[in-house]
Amino acid sequence: MLDNDNQIKALLDRAKLEADKLYKETYAAARRDEEQITETAVSSMIILVLTRSALDHIATGLQAKLGIKNDFSPYFPISKTASAFQKKLDKDFPGLETKYPAFVDYIRSIQPFNKNLGSEAIEELNTLCNTAKHQRLLDISAFRERLSEEENPIQYHRLGRKRLNDVIRMSIEMATMVWLKSNPL
Repeated sequence: MLDNDNQIKALLDRAKLEADKLYKETYAAARRDEEQITETAVSSMIILVLTRSALDHIATGLQAKLGIKNDFSPYFPISKTASAFQKKLDKDFPGLETKYPAFVDYIRSIQPFNKNLGSEAIEELNTLCNTAKHQRLLDISAFRERLSEEENPIQYHRLGRKRLNDVIRMSIEMATMVWLKSNPL
């Protein structure tokens, strides 16, 4: 069990609550009112940020479990290559792989470089969360496949309602699984 389990649970519970509210209320209103589309984008961003924050709280709990004291709060490792993941792991979580190899195997399995359902969820969460926080709110009016980085370096996303629902649902489920897998530590 991590020292900050109550905080992680609160973040995930709130993300689930906000997602349920988004599905039931906001989308219905957005269909009737164009101005509500912006509110839906803000609500979506809040859910993604809560979910990403839960992962970062898990990272903080892992450092505390390992007895690592830093002046910074770590980010949960999300990497596009195996070597970048290993570098983050070694730098921010020394000893984690030796002490908890099954947990490290799990978080490695959901990294974007593995190209599976879990890795898709974590990559979408990370990219959409960063886009919504730092560049622009998500455009939910339509869905368009992401362009490659060469074609669109800022990775502008336009998401349809169903696709956004899927991303939010998968992200919350993936973050919950990471948290549950960290509990026996």
